[in-house]
Amino acid sequence: KIYASDHSQEMLNTGLEFRPPEITSRVESFRASAFELPLEDNFVETVFCIRLIHHMGAKEDRQRLLQEFHRVCSKSVIISLWVDGNFKGWKRKRSESRRANHSYQNRFVFPAKSIEKEFNKAGFRITAKLDSIPWYSMWRTYILQKCQVKP
Repeated sequence: KIYASDHSQEMLNTGLEFRPPEITSRVESFRASAFELPLEDNFVETVFCIRLIHHMGAKEDRQRLLQEFHRVCSKSVIISLWVDGNFKGWKRKRSESRRANHSYQNRFVFPAKSIEKEFNKAGFRITAKLDSIPWYSMWRTYILQKCQVKP
């Protein structure tokens, strides 16, 4: 069984629209905030979160999200985000420094060491790091294993 959730029903509809019936027949979708999932503790084996956390500039929001994922998963989280230490991250930092208006920003490149500490603080151990295009792309996918006792 696959449980799909998003704050936007339109995003859920789009995500399921072009999938084959053998996939969509296994999907149960529901609208919800990622900060408050209407699921019991340890409800799913793995949480897969793509293209969300790089929109969260506040550390408190990321911790709240990670704690909710820790609550609802029984084993692991697979999460993608933007990290520094690559060509595209360097280019983005350079272009942002030249930008005149910094009053609103909705995408963030995280220092890899900082976000990895946040994963640990939320009760996860990193089991793998997968870069989209090593040394070039900002996209990194982490596979996190849930620690039963938070550090």
